Amino acid sequence: MAIVKMILTNGFEPDLRVYKEAKYLISKGHKVEIICWDREARYKDKPNEIIEVIVNDPVAENEEIYKEYGYKTTDFDNINNIDCAVVAVAHKKYKQIEWTSMEHMFNNNGQKVMIDIKSIYNQKQLENNGFLYWSL
Repeated sequence: MAIVKMILTNGFEPDLRVYKEAKYLISKGHKVEIICWDREARYKDKPNEIIEVIVNDPVAENEEIYKEYGYKTTDFDNINNIDCAVVAVAHKKYKQIEWTSMEHMFNNNGQKVMIDIKSIYNQKQLENNGFLYWSL
């Protein structure tokens, strides 16, 4: 049995094509998770039992992020005990960060996962130092 994660860049609402594909995969014995982007933040007030989102952005205004997305920002040095880091922008400050200064952020219970949307980090260097690395 394979675990299939269907990642959508929009809401589900439901998308009939995605629904049919997911239903077919489930009928063949696969576990399917559909991951959607809540652009309108319609679900920000719903309890989240799976993940805790920690936001850091050295360029954006903290009040603007809270007003737009409902999340308070956290200083980079105060991020700790995470399972996964998603670097979604290629800010100059993020490009200057060495992987060794990111290690403190991750918990010691499992694999350190780095999702690098803009491909600003060295994949081999991170993988050689225990990171599971993914980029576009």
